[in-house]
Amino acid sequence: MRRFFAVLILVLNIGLLSWSLAQGTRNDLFDQRKVDQELEIMKGILGTTWTLQSAISSINRRRVKG
Repeated sequence: MRRFFAVLILVLNIGLLSWSLAQGTRNDLFDQRKVDQELEIMKGILGTTWTLQSAISSINRRRVKG
């Protein structure tokens, strides 16, 4: 039973170590310039959606009042 747990812990440690090393070698996964571009696109979409929803809400309020 002890041997089983020792082997299990050893295998988990080797797996975690190899996974962390693999994550550390890939610097090209995060491109700040691309992230900034995508953020600006999302802000534009959100702004357009917000403006459209505001206009629709304004029209609906006018219909209800009058």
